[in-house]
Amino acid sequence: MQRTCVICDAPFTARAAGRPQRYCTSECREQAGNARRSAANLKQGAAIVCVGCSATIPYIGRGRPPKYCSEACRERAAAPCSVAGCAGPGTTRGLCTMHYQRQRITGNAGASGALHGKCWVIGCESDSSCRGLCTAHYDLLLTTGDPGPLRRKKKSRGHRPANPKSYVRITTPDGRRMEQHIGRPLRRHETPHHKNGDRADNRIENLELWSKAQPAGQRVVDKLAYAREIIELYGDLPLEVIT
Repeated sequence: MQRTCVICDAPFTARAAGRPQRYCTSECREQAGNARRSAANLKQGAAIVCVGCSATIPYIGRGRPPKYCSEACRERAAAPCSVAGCAGPGTTRGLCTMHYQRQRITGNAGASGALHGKCWVIGCESDSSCRGLCTAHYDLLLTTGDPGPLRRKKKSRGHRPANPKSYVRITTPDGRRMEQHIGRPLRRHETPHHKNGDRADNRIENLELWSKAQPAGQRVVDKLAYAREIIELYGDLPLEVIT
C-alpha cells in the first residue's frame, strides 16, 4: 500500500497489517514526537515547575512529566487520608499508603490504625506480626522451636548466632507434652499419636509414641543391631506410652 509521509511528504510502501503507518522512517517519527512535545512546552531539556514548592524540575522529554520534585513534597501537597481519624497524606486516590494497600488487597480500607491482634503468649501486650506472635516471640520460635513464656530475649554472649536460613524443627504442644513425660527430646523419627483422633486433646492418657525408624540394611547382623538399638531406646519407657 502506497502512503505519503506526514513529515517529509515522501511516498513509501506501508505494511499491509497492523496500525497504518504515518512516517516513512524512524527519523521522521522521532521528529514528529519532538514536534508534539515542543507544542506542549515539554521539549527535551525543558524545565517543569513543582506543584508543591514551585521548584524547577528537569525533564528529559520522555514519559509522563513529573508534578512534584520529591516524594516529601508530594506528601505535603496531598490532602489528608479520607479515612476518618487517619492523619496520613492521601497520595493515592485520596488514601494513604497503608489504607490504599488494605483497600487493594481486602476491598475495604477499614478504620484508622494498624489491624494487628495481640501476641498469643500470655502476658505479652505487643502486636502480633506473624503466626499470631510478636516479632520477639516469633524469632524465639524459629531459633529454639518454642516461643516460651513472657520474657525479654537476651543477646547471646560467646556463641555464634543461629543461621536464619537454616531449618529448625518446631515442637508442637503435643510433642512438648510427650517430651516432658518421657524426659528427653523427641528424635527425628518419633511423633506423638492421638489415640482418639482429636489433635486438640493433648492429655498424656490420649498420647502414644510412634516411631518411623527403619533398619539400615537387610542383613541379619544389621537387623540384630537395630533390634538392640530399639530395646535400648524404648525398653525403659512406660508401657502406656508405647502401646
